[in-house]
Amino acid sequence: MAINSDEYSPSFILRNGHINTIFPTLFRKRPDLNFVRERLSTFDNDFLDVDLIQNQNTKLAILCHGLEGSSESKYILGTSQLLVQKNWDVAAINYRGCSGVMNNNLRMYHSGATYDLNTVVENYVGDYDCVCLVGFSLGGNLVLKYLGENLYSLNSKIVSAAAVSVPLDLKAASLHIGKSSNWIYTKNFLKSLMNKLKQKDLQFPGQ
Repeated sequence: MAINSDEYSPSFILRNGHINTIFPTLFRKRPDLNFVRERLSTFDNDFLDVDLIQNQNTKLAILCHGLEGSSESKYILGTSQLLVQKNWDVAAINYRGCSGVMNNNLRMYHSGATYDLNTVVENYVGDYDCVCLVGFSLGGNLVLKYLGENLYSLNSKIVSAAAVSVPLDLKAASLHIGKSSNWIYTKNFLKSLMNKLKQKDLQFPGQ
């Protein structure tokens, strides 16, 4: 279900888009959740770290974070807390290189890496009656692409999906975030990405 922008009425102080974006990052309370980490092997001899909350429920939500996020992102933690309260188990994916441990291969992650989402789905779907996919930003793009690719072969246990703040037009989104008015976001992403590229340069010198 899509929600029209005119249905959202923020408080006065949050009507500015930048404040609305930055405020929860700085001031949103961090839920105290007991994640249990599981490492999954991938088809190409790499790994994915998935943080789990399993309370023997019959429903599972698989959460996909945004660019340079992780299971520790506040929006993932907040969503996880809400889902647990509604009797869902949670599997919060950390993309390659996003779990605090650098992945094995030169390749890390990108918005089209649905093979990694598929790895997570196939690993856990058999343990539940129904599964929901939830993606934020880049993760939302990943979820929607996965659904489109599996339109006629989607596992019947996947009963719903949610995509939040999705950059459907990646070129337009990259050009927009490169504007001077968005410098704070660009700086934040590039700082994190450059640190990872430096680690990759040490891991794979000359490549």
